[in-house]
Amino acid sequence: MIKNYTPHQVTIVDKNNERLAEFPSLGTIRVKSTQTLIGHATYEDQGDIQGIPVFDSSFEDITDKLPPVEDDTVYVVSRIVKNACPERNDFVVPNDVVRNQDGQIIGCQSFSR
Repeated sequence: MIKNYTPHQVTIVDKNNERLAEFPSLGTIRVKSTQTLIGHATYEDQGDIQGIPVFDSSFEDITDKLPPVEDDTVYVVSRIVKNACPERNDFVVPNDVVRNQDGQIIGCQSFSR
């Protein structure tokens, strides 16, 4: 069974962009992020760039309850969630993303661990 915990429906398409399967969102798992201002130095010092501040982002704790590990169940999650939970082999992320002519995502062709 595949359960989708991203904020969007996940659509699997084949090489001809034909829909093979759709997985509606069952909710979202979020990760707490921390933003640290690098500083207001020069571009060479990695501070602001042409007056625009630059931050270092770190992603830490999961803020939502994780789904339980279930036999024969795979959870589609965001890359940030997957990276925050490396021990969860049942977490996958959309892979081989396919876009339409306007650049909008229409689906993916596989999953990645």
